[in-house]
Amino acid sequence: SNLAIIGIRKNSKSIVDKNIKIFCGKPLVYWIIQSALKSDKLDRIIVSTDSEEYRDIVLDYGVEVPFLRPKALSQDNSLEKEYLLHGLEWLYKNEGYRPKFVSRLQATSPLQLPEDIDRSIECLQNDDSATSSMVVSKAQQPPIKSLKQNGKYLNPYFRELGIEIVNRQELPVGYYRSNIITSRVSSFLETENQIGERSIKVEIRIE
Repeated sequence: SNLAIIGIRKNSKSIVDKNIKIFCGKPLVYWIIQSALKSDKLDRIIVSTDSEEYRDIVLDYGVEVPFLRPKALSQDNSLEKEYLLHGLEWLYKNEGYRPKFVSRLQATSPLQLPEDIDRSIECLQNDDSATSSMVVSKAQQPPIKSLKQNGKYLNPYFRELGIEIVNRQELPVGYYRSNIITSRVSSFLETENQIGERSIKVEIRIE
């Protein structure tokens, strides 16, 4: 079984209630839920929230909220893996349910495509040694070319790393996550590491 968990805590400090802000006529979380519902690979979609208000909103969209997340796991300094592990443990303890894969989806990434969710699961199904997969896009420039501000001045990061300047073609390519991470549950529970040491790249193009 393949599970998706969408985490939406209430007390966001950057933008108040950002997960339910209206975006294109619907609360922001609605859009990632729709992508998950259109996935061919997901068997179950759960929202992890600490808010009864948020729970009541998303239940109208056809997903499950079988529990409310503890406030202790909904703080500014709470780690993402904590609410994922809590959800997996709650489902096993209360329902005897343990999926093979869990896909972490985010309300704040509303434009994720169902087919990319499916690809993230499929590549793990085809590689028993992989611990996770991440949907990523290629960085426009090698990350090592980025600049760091020291006081009022800018300095290249490569200087601090002791790396000599080389031709651009020789620099390693970097990737940025597109906020779909699918984990092999057995590995995740064993190590409490959401990504693990063998994560497969699922690349998308940014036009």
